[in-house]
Amino acid sequence: MTNPSVDIFFHWLVNTPELLQRSCVVIVITYVAIRLKWFRKALRSVHTHWRARLVAGLFFGGLGIIGSHSGIILDVSHGGSQFEYLSKLPTGLQPLQAILSFRDTMVISAGLYAGPWVGLVAGLIAGGERHFLGSFVGFSSGLATVVLGLGAGLAQQLRPQQVLRPYGVLVVVLLGSCIQKLMIAYLSHPKVLVIATIQETVIPETVVNCFGCLLLISVLKDLERERLKKQIHQAELRALQAQIEPHFINNALNAIKALIRIDSARASEYVVKLARFLDDTRQIAKANSISLGKELEHLERYLDFQQLRFPGLFKTSLVVPAELHPYQIPPRSLLTLTDNALLHGLRNHTGILLIEISTTETESNFTLYIKDNGCGISEPRMESLGNKPVDSERGSGTGLFQLNENLTLAFDGKAHLSVKSQEGKGTEVSLLMPKRIKPW
Repeated sequence: MTNPSVDIFFHWLVNTPELLQRSCVVIVITYVAIRLKWFRKALRSVHTHWRARLVAGLFFGGLGIIGSHSGIILDVSHGGSQFEYLSKLPTGLQPLQAILSFRDTMVISAGLYAGPWVGLVAGLIAGGERHFLGSFVGFSSGLATVVLGLGAGLAQQLRPQQVLRPYGVLVVVLLGSCIQKLMIAYLSHPKVLVIATIQETVIPETVVNCFGCLLLISVLKDLERERLKKQIHQAELRALQAQIEPHFINNALNAIKALIRIDSARASEYVVKLARFLDDTRQIAKANSISLGKELEHLERYLDFQQLRFPGLFKTSLVVPAELHPYQIPPRSLLTLTDNALLHGLRNHTGILLIEISTTETESNFTLYIKDNGCGISEPRMESLGNKPVDSERGSGTGLFQLNENLTLAFDGKAHLSVKSQEGKGTEVSLLMPKRIKPW
C-alpha cells in the first residue's frame, strides 16, 4: 500500500507547477490589457469614479472566471487521486469533482489594488460563476471567493500602503487562504471528501495565489507610479506657469502706467480691461492646457495693452485657420513668444516692428510660427537659447527655457521648439505640437 502522505506530496509537486504555468498566461493577458490606453485610464480612476470601479470589477471578475476554467479538475471520489488536465471546463462539474484553480488570485488582486467595491464585484462575478458550475464544494468555494475579494478590498482601505508591499500581499493571501479553507470545511459535506479536497488543493492554490498576487500587484503598481509621475509633471507645469505669470502682469501694468501720463480717462478703461485680463489669467492658471482659439483671444487682449506702451511702433498679423482653434497647447505659449518678440525685437530697431503669427499643419501635428523683423539674436546666444536659462535684463532666455520645459512636460517630448535668427534681420520661433483636442 502506498503512503497517503507521500501521494499528496507527489500531487503537490505535479499540480503546483502546472497551475503556475496556467496562471502566468492569464497574468500576461492582464499585462497586455492594461497597456490599452482607455483601460489604463479606467484603472487609474478606480478610487474616484464609480464607472471605473465597475469596469475594473468586471475585468477582474472575468479573469477570475478564466482562472476557474483554466484550473485542474480534481475527482475526490477516489481520494483525490484522479486529475483531468483540460483547457476548459464543461458546462458543469460532477457532484464529487472540485477545481484546483487560481480564481482567487484575480479577485484578491482586485481588492488589494482597487478597494472593497471592485473586490466585491469581481468576487460576485467569479464566485457566482463557480457556484453555478456545481459540485459538493461549489457553493462554499463561490462564497469564499466573494469574501476574499471584499476582505482584500477592506484591507486596502484600512492599510492602503502596507497591503501593497510584498509582505502585506503575502499576509492577505495567506490569511485569505485560511479563511477559504475554513469556509469550505464548515459549509460543505461530506466531511471526509471535503478534507481530502482541502489536502489536495491547499498547497498548490496557496503557492499560486501568493506568486500570482505578488506579480499582479507589481504590474498594477506600475499604473500607480505612472499616475503619480503625471501628477508630478502637472505640478511642475503649474510651477513653471506661475513663474511666467508675473512677467506678463508686469508688462501689462507698465502699459497702463504709460497711458496714465497721456490720457487718464482711457487709463481708467484699461484698468477695467486689466481686471478682466487678470481674471482670465487666473482661470488659465488653473488649467494644464488651453485651446489655441482661447490663447489667441488672450493674446489679442495682451497686445491691446502693449499697443498702449509702444504706440505705432509695431504691427501684428495673426493668420491662424479656425480649424486649428480647438487644438490644445500649453497656456501662454503665444504670449511668451510674442512678448519676447516685442521687448527684444524693438531693441535698437528702426522703423515699425512686424510680428507675424502663422501656422502649418500635417495629419498629426501643427506648427506655430512667430516671426519678427527685429534686431535678431547673436550667434553665441542662439546656442543656449531655449535649452537653459540665459541671463538677460528682460528675461527672454528664461521665458523661452520655461516654455520649452512646458512643451516637454505637456507632450512627453513629442513637441519641439526651435529658433532661427540673424542679427539685424529678425527672428523666427516655431512650435511643433501634436494635434490634441482633449484637454489634459
